[in-house]
Amino acid sequence: MDSLDIKSYLPLFIEETKENIQQMSQDLLQLEQDYEDTEAIDNIFRYIHTIKGMSATMGYADISNLTHQAENLLDEVRHHQAKITPGMIDGFFEVVDEIERQLAVLESSGEPGTIGEERVRQILASFSEEEEETLQDQQETSLEEHYRLEIEFSNDCLLKPARAMIVCNQLAGVCSKLETQPPQGSLPTLDSLDKFLCIICTDNPQQVQDILAGGVEIQGFTMDKIQDDPSPAKEEPATSPPPSQTDVVTATGSEEDHGHETDNKPEVSKRVEPHLKNLATIRVDTEKLDQLLNLVSELVINKTSIQQAAAGVPDMADGVEHLHRLTGDLQNIVMNMRMIPLETVFQRFPRMVRDTAHALHKKVQLEIQGAETELDRTIIDDIADPLVHLMRNAVDHGIESGPERLSRGKPEAGKIVLRAYQTGNQVVIEVSDDGYGLDLDRIRAKAHNAGLLNSDESEDSLLTNFIFSPGFTTSENVTDISGRGVGLDVVKNSIESLGGTIEVVSAPNVGTTFRISLPLTLAFIQGLLVACGSETFVIPLSYVQETDIIEPADIQTVGHQQIVMFRGKVLPVVFLAQLMGCAQQTAQEMSLVVVRSGDREVGIISDDLLTQQEIVIKNISWGQRFFKNYLGSTILGDGSVVLILDVNVLLSGVKFREGYDG
Repeated sequence: MDSLDIKSYLPLFIEETKENIQQMSQDLLQLEQDYEDTEAIDNIFRYIHTIKGMSATMGYADISNLTHQAENLLDEVRHHQAKITPGMIDGFFEVVDEIERQLAVLESSGEPGTIGEERVRQILASFSEEEEETLQDQQETSLEEHYRLEIEFSNDCLLKPARAMIVCNQLAGVCSKLETQPPQGSLPTLDSLDKFLCIICTDNPQQVQDILAGGVEIQGFTMDKIQDDPSPAKEEPATSPPPSQTDVVTATGSEEDHGHETDNKPEVSKRVEPHLKNLATIRVDTEKLDQLLNLVSELVINKTSIQQAAAGVPDMADGVEHLHRLTGDLQNIVMNMRMIPLETVFQRFPRMVRDTAHALHKKVQLEIQGAETELDRTIIDDIADPLVHLMRNAVDHGIESGPERLSRGKPEAGKIVLRAYQTGNQVVIEVSDDGYGLDLDRIRAKAHNAGLLNSDESEDSLLTNFIFSPGFTTSENVTDISGRGVGLDVVKNSIESLGGTIEVVSAPNVGTTFRISLPLTLAFIQGLLVACGSETFVIPLSYVQETDIIEPADIQTVGHQQIVMFRGKVLPVVFLAQLMGCAQQTAQEMSLVVVRSGDREVGIISDDLLTQQEIVIKNISWGQRFFKNYLGSTILGDGSVVLILDVNVLLSGVKFREGYDG
């Protein structure tokens, strides 16, 4: 029973531990800038203490032991018995890395890996010798004392024996001895439990109080120090001391009050009444959100069908309009539930930039702006890897070494800015550095040698786009970080698969900016329906710049490129029928849709423009080989299924003559 109950908490344990180590990493980076930052020290202590308690509850002794040793060292710092050093910072990051490895094993197998003694010694060795000796001395000289606990569970606790078992697991993580009445082995067989008695042995009673004070469904507890040899826990329960002999402590005390242990505490019972507070948020499985989104999508499709069917029935106009408003409100609520701040992705980069800069012996400052900007969860999941590459690229290729920056009149420390903001129905993410800037002459030479460029004279915008070519690199040396020519092409493909675009702006000795534009969501879009022969396709409005009507005589051919003169400039055009393999109809008038693909504008000629409407995207999972040109499909109000064009992929196979690309 106990094992099954504990295993059900594994997803919650993994999620909360990830949050704690992420926050711990951020505070470690802050502490690295200011060794006297007591707020950061207290925060790190709290995160380590929380992880230790949760891992002990789950029965993960190795994780609990590792965090316990780290907690002991940090407690020395909080009591001014040790000082923060660079070696100590590195040591705590080693602890974070090991916990992350254990979480990865837990996610894949459901059981934690083993942290052997050799690994523990390796982690301790990452601290300086002084800190390692402090840890060992503290373990050898710890003075443990015996305490008697009497725990009372709240009236609304339905499974008091099960809750008592969880408390035992929590206490086992901080106590070297634990005896209980009733015995632990008999707890699963009990139907009810009024009070729970424990005899514990610990050198840090404050930790025990913190665990019980923050415990769920614990009404209160008393903790008495035992002067002589402890009596067996199976003795008759003693009554609680009278109020005049009890020091009442509430859970509303400050964090410092709970975190510092005093040596001259009165040896009396302490009864703690946990502070109950209402939760403003709940955790919901993402699969449930996906199911809700699918149901809302079906509702939107049926709403469109009803609107079309009721178009000729005036008596239904009011009801249909009301249905339209309700489904619109419901759709907005569901989409807002799926929106996640980019902070969930951005918060991993301070640590990554720090480690990469240290490996390259560079000084780099990272500034994050607009982390509160929100994106759909499906896009958040896929944008992380492209951003990781751009950030590592900025540290490695963008930022110069310290001496070189000083010789150029720049500060020794380089600066990278990660910025996000929303504009219309798009979210823009920028990665900027104040380093070299792109060396266009070197790019031109590499492109010429690779056979990508025939002319020595090319526009800067064309040259910068060569860095997104597969296998293209200007680095002479291959390292663990870069130099293999693998990365930016994958970045571009990943972003375009999300319906986004990427562009680069650079200036010599000023820096480089990569600008990514992404749709807010991939679940619902505004689309333009166009006719192509007997088929209908959807062009996402995020690509569309404008539309117009042209005649066949307006189309000219220059070389192998078809163009039209549009608003005083040359616009390359392609026929949608040729791209899609449809039968091309002859007509006196043709519909022109001007779209932006990457850094160019292109005209797509279709047979007719049908309508603009809200589109529900349905994923196509039948293989990229046949459906690589599509973002997905949708169902129209009449029940017909149409495909949604991925303009970037569709036009990527079209060769535009240089100078006629908009």
